[in-house]
Amino acid sequence: MSQVPQPPYPPQGPGYPPPGGPVGYAGPQAMQPRGSNAWGVVSLITGFLGFCIPFAGGALAALFGLIGIAKGRRVKSGVGLSVFGLILGLLSLGMWLLFSGTIFAAVGLTKANRDVAGQFLKDLGSGNVAAAQNQTDGSIPKSELDSLSAAMQKLGTVTDVTTPVTSVTNDQAQLAGVVTIAGQAHPFEMKQVKSGGTWKVKYVSIPDVEGSSVTTPTTRGSSGSSSGGSDSSGKSGDTDASGEK
Repeated sequence: MSQVPQPPYPPQGPGYPPPGGPVGYAGPQAMQPRGSNAWGVVSLITGFLGFCIPFAGGALAALFGLIGIAKGRRVKSGVGLSVFGLILGLLSLGMWLLFSGTIFAAVGLTKANRDVAGQFLKDLGSGNVAAAQNQTDGSIPKSELDSLSAAMQKLGTVTDVTTPVTSVTNDQAQLAGVVTIAGQAHPFEMKQVKSGGTWKVKYVSIPDVEGSSVTTPTTRGSSGSSSGGSDSSGKSGDTDASGEK
């Protein structure tokens, strides 16, 4: 019994690929080339700079990272770098927020000390010794306040008091700053104690101003005894000299 041969495939019209498609054909998506995405690199660089440049670097890194992610999804490139830059930007922003919050808190806690120091020195510079004495803890003699006030008034008018260094430990505070008198800056040191919920001046010194050390009676007494010893030795020398005569 003879077999009837199968008819051949009908001829394909022009422009049609053979059955099964051409070798290596994977559809239209595989033929699209990947685009470039520079936003990911820019976001990464600004993310690192955010740790050196407060706020601006981190904000730009986050912005560029979001732009890079959006574009990367379209061009299939740079998404990873954009995400990394976004994370670095957010971390740097958090770091600077924490740091600035700590600084502002420290400044706020020492504001009372700086206000007392400024008002005390301005009162002395204007000759208002009574008001300045009311801001002390009562252990500084008025005669020493009068001496410091007179020395400051000879230099001119107090125009500004700046206290950049303030260290507070429990009820004790140490301050260092600059008092500006007649346009001239004079460094000063001050100690304060907390009495009845209010900060009081215990010690102040302006080395550039003659006779400026204002201390407690205890310190003054020790220096007085030392000078007394030198006086007695001087008297002893006079006696020896008279004896030779």
